[in-house]
Amino acid sequence: YLVAMPIVQEDWIGKPLEVIRTLFGRYDQNSLDKEIAKYFEEKIKQNGLKEVPSLNGSPTYKLQSNTLVRFRCMIQDVLDPELFLSSYETVCEKDQTREVHCGMYTDCSYHPDGHYIDFESPRNVTQDRQTFYCISVPAETQWGKQILYPQSTLVETESVPIPSSKSKRKISESEGSTDVPASPFSEASMETDIQPPKTPSPDKPEVTAIAPQAKKPKEGESNEMEEIKPQGAVAVLPTFSHLNFPIVDPNGVAALVKVYHDFDTFKVNQVVEFIGIVYAEPFVPAVDQRGGQDAGIEGVSIDPTVAFEETLMEMKAHSPPPSLVPRLHCIMANKIMQPNPLLPQDLVLPVKMDVYYQLSGSMSTARSELLDLLSSVLYGDRLAAEYTLLHLLSTVYARTEMLCLGSFALNISGFPPSKMEGSSCSSNLAQLIKELVPKCHVLPMTLENMNDLDFVPKKDYTANRLNSGMLQLSDGTHLVLDETAMSEGQLNENGVKNLTALNQLILWQKVNYDFQYHTSEFPCDMPVLVLSEGKSLLPTQCHLPLAPVAPEKMITSANQPTTSPPSDVLVRLRIYLGLHRVLAYQLPDHIRETLEQDFVDMRKAAPGNMNADLFHLMLNIARLVSLSVGQSVLSLETWRHVKSLEKERSARLN
Repeated sequence: YLVAMPIVQEDWIGKPLEVIRTLFGRYDQNSLDKEIAKYFEEKIKQNGLKEVPSLNGSPTYKLQSNTLVRFRCMIQDVLDPELFLSSYETVCEKDQTREVHCGMYTDCSYHPDGHYIDFESPRNVTQDRQTFYCISVPAETQWGKQILYPQSTLVETESVPIPSSKSKRKISESEGSTDVPASPFSEASMETDIQPPKTPSPDKPEVTAIAPQAKKPKEGESNEMEEIKPQGAVAVLPTFSHLNFPIVDPNGVAALVKVYHDFDTFKVNQVVEFIGIVYAEPFVPAVDQRGGQDAGIEGVSIDPTVAFEETLMEMKAHSPPPSLVPRLHCIMANKIMQPNPLLPQDLVLPVKMDVYYQLSGSMSTARSELLDLLSSVLYGDRLAAEYTLLHLLSTVYARTEMLCLGSFALNISGFPPSKMEGSSCSSNLAQLIKELVPKCHVLPMTLENMNDLDFVPKKDYTANRLNSGMLQLSDGTHLVLDETAMSEGQLNENGVKNLTALNQLILWQKVNYDFQYHTSEFPCDMPVLVLSEGKSLLPTQCHLPLAPVAPEKMITSANQPTTSPPSDVLVRLRIYLGLHRVLAYQLPDHIRETLEQDFVDMRKAAPGNMNADLFHLMLNIARLVSLSVGQSVLSLETWRHVKSLEKERSARLN
């Protein structure tokens, strides 16, 4: 009888490397990647993805190295590829027997005690892997985080201050009392002590780090690194500038994700959920090749195949301690195509009508409920509520050389200045939007913010990394610009650059990243809502003056907190916005002919009031109105409704 090969029974979450070593002995090098991914995919299907611990919102000092984790993140930067030994041969010091081991999905080699790596062995296989610097998805709203990371230890963003990066620490009394320069990646500020790796015991496999040898600083070059001390409930809190967060996030996590195949399919600002093996020890030692007395740690080896030409600044940026910036060796990766956590993550976009009917459920009243809710914070202005709803559904669906199709930047004017005592009209609307969409960032356009913040990412060639800017956000992030916070003053050079970046974003849905010697265009999809006192200085596609039903109540009611709708209503509205935003849409030929004739007739009736730009805006609004009522095809009834909306808006402008 043929006996089937036994199924791998290892702890696939707690000890995934043991699973990989078992599979390494069964399959050749060419098919190993696929077999490993297949094994873990089947395990996740059987047990569910929620069984895999998440890095998001969890303190890095609590991570256990060499366990399976998942990380929902945005790719902030693409670092240089690195060479590694995907398989290597070890030699027993006693009898000179040889054995081949797997070197994938780890920063360290593992081999029995009394063995050493033969770096000259012809059986060694060198491959390359791509490293991505990834961060927690910027601007995720609180309700989305609670759904995505229910087990995390999140704290309110507004309640945790970001400490100064200039702080220092004192060495403990056992170490001495001398003040030492602090490091932005120091793990000394953690509540729990992290001990360095110990000498392997005789009954355990020896752990050998394969790391490049550190380059010594040149004469006169400082080796100091600054550290931040934690405050409040956060155990370790490096400044967001060091961890490259575009928006301050005390709960943010950064990781170096190492991808072994198909890494050309990933790009900057893409949201991905990586599933892989985490390494979060305090440091990866770098010493001589054979270990021993000169190694400092017994049995630690250096991989001479790894070229090391980094400067000291590049070292600091690319090799922070894994205890603060963990290494994640990717086994599987799921690209997040739509950000709403209440919708299936494997939803095929755009959504066709048969799928829409299956998912829409009890959403027949959602549109009217949302209009009522928006009207309540817009002081009874039903027209402004409808345009805001259309704005929340907008998304870029196509690009040409001269047009960005689908973008619908909206400017609602008529809000009182936020500096006026008791006025928070614009913030009420912004807060409601945060309750409805999964990603949103509100920027008060104060003179200080415009002059001091960096909106555009900039390449740092000394550290060889991309320094993040406020506009380095993922697709689907709603950007609310509050012009009512603006005061008198002069923009400096940086403020003018930031204003230009906002103009480019609104007009073309792109951000020009600064590479010092040139700029590079990065397309994006970020709906922009501008709230202002008068007409905005930003070139939005649509301007609508606010017409409150009771203007005298705008200031008095601003002091009163807005009442949040019931949780079941909020869930229904969030699903409504997420689903209707990604519906398929088409314009039938017979409707197209009618619209073209309408354009000709409107130009004849009012030559000065109708042009190609305004007609393009009406077509965009018609698409959004169709999506808002769950129609994938534009109807004549919807087109008539669009014309009535634009007629009423035009009357307000005039």
